[in-house]
Amino acid sequence: MNSKVDYDSSFYILKRILKEAIMPNILPFGIAILLMLIGSASVAYRAYLIKPAIDEVFTDKNITALIIIPLQLIGIAIIIGFSTFLDGYLMNKTTTNISLSYQRKLFIKFLYSDIDYFQNKSSHKILDQMGDISGLMTTVGLILNGLIKQLFTMISLIGLMFYQSFTLSILAFIGFPIIIYPIYLVGRKLKNLAVKGRELSANTSASMGETINLIKLVKASSSEEYEISKFDNIIQKNYKLAMATIRKSLITSPMMEMAGSIGFAGVIWYGGWSVINGTMTTGSFFTFMTALLSVYKPAKSFAGLNVQIQTALVSARRLFIVLDKENKIKDSKNAIELN
Repeated sequence: MNSKVDYDSSFYILKRILKEAIMPNILPFGIAILLMLIGSASVAYRAYLIKPAIDEVFTDKNITALIIIPLQLIGIAIIIGFSTFLDGYLMNKTTTNISLSYQRKLFIKFLYSDIDYFQNKSSHKILDQMGDISGLMTTVGLILNGLIKQLFTMISLIGLMFYQSFTLSILAFIGFPIIIYPIYLVGRKLKNLAVKGRELSANTSASMGETINLIKLVKASSSEEYEISKFDNIIQKNYKLAMATIRKSLITSPMMEMAGSIGFAGVIWYGGWSVINGTMTTGSFFTFMTALLSVYKPAKSFAGLNVQIQTALVSARRLFIVLDKENKIKDSKNAIELN
């Protein structure tokens, strides 16, 4: 194993995923990202149509707007549906190919590993490392289909909000800066818990597999109760770790709700005052509110993505360590090939 590589660095793991998994497939991923951008812009434009719907249709009784706006909404729905389908198809097709490619790499790595590698590990622990590939693919999916998609949607909607009212936009997000650092700390703690969880999961499978493989010996020595007691201890460790993970992961939601509520209160107060005083139309205010309500969903998802990515990176880290492990026994430079 290369001692110079910092496998504990999230930046290194992400950079390696970008280099090995994303960049070789940049064309399909690029098309998928473009489709995400189209879908996100369409969502923002759909929110914008609230303004003319209220001001022109319901207030001014404009018959032309009554026909055009519903047709636009139908057209936008078609664009969003089409872009979402193609984006999902391209993304899943490409990630499936990447996953199968890593399965092949790991299988070849096992075949050419030193014999002592297998002597020091049970077959269940070795095969459990195949599960780390799904963790790597989760990271790829979260980055492309989660991080980028939610980011595009947020940027589009936030742009619409600032277009409608700069002051209301500042008020809407006034509570968010104070929760950024706590969310970051939660992500780091969850990463450490995920490392322990992945190791414990592998040990659980190994313990169960070892007991089943030696079932004749267990029955011959009447050791069933001992094996149950041993497995109960493992279950208790799993439970405590799961509860710690659940507590940490649920912290971000109330923080986001509190920050969002502070923003909503400010928007309702200032927006209502502006409409009453005639400095903002009812349509403009409801367009802003529609964009604000729409942006909070990706914003909450965005906050949770750090937690999910940190957890998924643990599996990617384990996979890269195995793939990078150097064999102690190597072929001589002048080795004779035996047919």
